[in-house]
Amino acid sequence: MAATPPPATCSLLVVGLGWTGARVRRLAAARGVAVAATTTSGRDGTVPFSFDQRPGAPPDPAAFRRLPAANSAVLVTFPLQGKDMATRFVDLYLETHPPLPQISPSPPPPPPHFILLGSTSAYNPQHPADDPWCDRHSPLADPAQPRVAAEEALLTHPALARHPATVLSLAGLYAGRDDSRHPARFVRNRVAPTREALRDRTSVHFIHGEDVARAVLAVVDRPFPPATDGDGDEKVVRKGARWIVTDLRVYDWWDLAARLCTGPDDPQPHWVRDLARDFGVRALPRPASQLRRALDSRDFWDAHGLEPLYFDI
Repeated sequence: MAATPPPATCSLLVVGLGWTGARVRRLAAARGVAVAATTTSGRDGTVPFSFDQRPGAPPDPAAFRRLPAANSAVLVTFPLQGKDMATRFVDLYLETHPPLPQISPSPPPPPPHFILLGSTSAYNPQHPADDPWCDRHSPLADPAQPRVAAEEALLTHPALARHPATVLSLAGLYAGRDDSRHPARFVRNRVAPTREALRDRTSVHFIHGEDVARAVLAVVDRPFPPATDGDGDEKVVRKGARWIVTDLRVYDWWDLAARLCTGPDDPQPHWVRDLARDFGVRALPRPASQLRRALDSRDFWDAHGLEPLYFDI
């Protein structure tokens, strides 16, 4: 049987059907959203697409012409590297998907809502000993970092002024205990292979893949919800928005190592007990003041009237 050709239009276009994109597509389809997605190979009913971000690579309008026209939103699940790449991506999509001619004198419809998945690594407290907390209004740790620069270029792109973009700065992604991203699968070898390595570990933040999918669809449904500004006032502002998305928890790697390394030969629980005694820690998890980095994602969940549902750590 011949493969079903991709649609010419869709409501939501997921550019990059990887670990996260697959969850977004599945939930969108379950909710009746017309969704299309891309992979480099065109597998699983997707549109074959690749975006060459190598320095000196020429623009490839033909690749963008293969993409369906998204009526609501375009979700980019992979990092864009630098201001020029973000600008090129938006320009090529809009150039190859112009608005339909209007019969009435009303202005053409706005472009789709561009949503880019980012990382909470963009945030670090400036004075962690005094205040370890960051929220979405906190200064970015390194605005010149290519991924962050690309996000800022997307948020301020002039062609998106009528329908500004959104960046979702995601905490560490994970799913159930059988998923390779679950901390139980890597804490022994990557986080706490030695007592010294564990000693230097502080906080970590997570968000379940299913909650990421819910967050994305919340933004598709309501791109510009009422939200608090940096002064604590609630207002609706049609401008590019960057949101921190965590499960509203601050995890302590010492606590996770003690809880997840439960094999008979695992030394991590003993290391944690020794470290807690050495550093005068009375109970786990350690408070944010000792962890020196804590992310506040209340703005996102409050603005969209949601709460995270998954806490399988």
